[in-house]
Amino acid sequence: MVELNFTLCGTKGTANIIKKNGIKCKKVNKVSGGSPHIVDILNAKKIALVINTGGGKRTYRVQDSTSLRRATLINKVPYCTNMSTAYACLEGIKSLKSKKMNVKAIQNIFH
Repeated sequence: MVELNFTLCGTKGTANIIKKNGIKCKKVNKVSGGSPHIVDILNAKKIALVINTGGGKRTYRVQDSTSLRRATLINKVPYCTNMSTAYACLEGIKSLKSKKMNVKAIQNIFH
């Protein structure tokens, strides 16, 4: 992600792991952690992609996830819920940034 000029941010646990691996990462609060939190940052249009693999059945985790998903939809921010989807998304972004795209009508390909 850094190679694609993304600035990384994550909640406490995620940010700590990313930092331990030598990559810069800004810590942000979960919604339940108080403002400013991830939804505030999404609403400020400062996030371009969300990767949220978290889970759990505790009420605050479900509420945090629901708030995060809703904010990504409202702000039209891509949202990945597992690492294979995130990887595919990043590969697509990488391809868009590095290659010229050609558009062809499907009818012209299969006739």
